[in-house]
Amino acid sequence: MLHGLYLGAESMLRHLIANISETAKYSRPRNSGSKRAYFDKKWGSDAAFDKNMDRSQYETLAFADYGGQGQINDQILIQYKTKFSEDPSAFLDKLAKETQDFIVNREHLAERVKRDDALRNTHMVFLMEQLFETLTFYSFELNNAVGFGPLHIATTSPRFVTEAVRFNRLRDAEEVVTYYRARLSTSTLSLVMRGDKNGIQIFIMPVARAIGLSKQESFYRPLVTLQAKVSDDQIFWCQEDGSSVSVCALEALCMNLFQEFVAKNRISLLEQTNSRNSGADPVEVD
Repeated sequence: MLHGLYLGAESMLRHLIANISETAKYSRPRNSGSKRAYFDKKWGSDAAFDKNMDRSQYETLAFADYGGQGQINDQILIQYKTKFSEDPSAFLDKLAKETQDFIVNREHLAERVKRDDALRNTHMVFLMEQLFETLTFYSFELNNAVGFGPLHIATTSPRFVTEAVRFNRLRDAEEVVTYYRARLSTSTLSLVMRGDKNGIQIFIMPVARAIGLSKQESFYRPLVTLQAKVSDDQIFWCQEDGSSVSVCALEALCMNLFQEFVAKNRISLLEQTNSRNSGADPVEVD
């Protein structure tokens, strides 16, 4: 009996194996060992996307280079749509000529302003040096007469000085000015001369305040103001009241300035002496 059961089981097993083999023969293989996964491929001739292919055929109109053709098309379209009762060419020619003339005149005006500014600066430097040399001569003569004392006058030759007059919150300079400066000083007062393209101003102020430059000078009224005027490429100098400055007037101006400077120094020294005797603080001379 056991032998019969063994033979039946063996027959069933053989039949099952035969069925599996027959089914596998007609089934479609899912994958082949010779194929590689998509992401295992390297960029090259067998890549899914060929980098060397010609993409010009896929360019859109938005990125095409018209080479100015678009503007020409717009002009043609505007001319086609616009209709005038009269020929506008004369009007447009006149407007174009007026515009060109305006541009040329504006350029000429800018060149003229630049030339006038350079002329003013050149003559300002020349006049400042004349004033300084004359006042320096007077100072040497006075120093030789009175010797080295409280009225001894020291001079600072003219030179351009650039200073910051306005700062931002980070203390960076937002506005700077440049003046041509010279100075005569005693132990108490300074005669300050400063010039730019607009003219020359002369101040008398305490020597301790002179180092503050424009910030301190703004608190004092100029003793003398000389203004430069340009006419036919020539410079004419005049005072604040409009009177012209000739060679004779310039010498008289220097004498008056020097006399005023010495007189104020005497007053300042006298007040200092009186203050020391009385124990009060000295008073600044304006």
